[in-house]
Amino acid sequence: MPRSRLQVVTTALSYTELPDARACAAVRARLAGDDSPVLAALGALEPVKDHASLLEAAALLQGRWPRLRVLIAGEGSLREPLLALARETA
Repeated sequence: MPRSRLQVVTTALSYTELPDARACAAVRARLAGDDSPVLAALGALEPVKDHASLLEAAALLQGRWPRLRVLIAGEGSLREPLLALARETA
């Protein structure tokens, strides 16, 4: 992908605040259930984060990875539209 098409969205979370690997594995097992591939996004559900593109990309990948799971966590003005899009693309 050309650099001109990339956008970096920085996080306000310090890496020292991230949980350890065991905690991450436990959450993944609870939310994803198995060893399915997972795409995850955590952040404000606002246009700048572009979660819609993540959902659309995941829909395109379903043929290759039928067990692919998408986990999005956050709150914001796009919560309801993103839920609707997730239902449409599932």
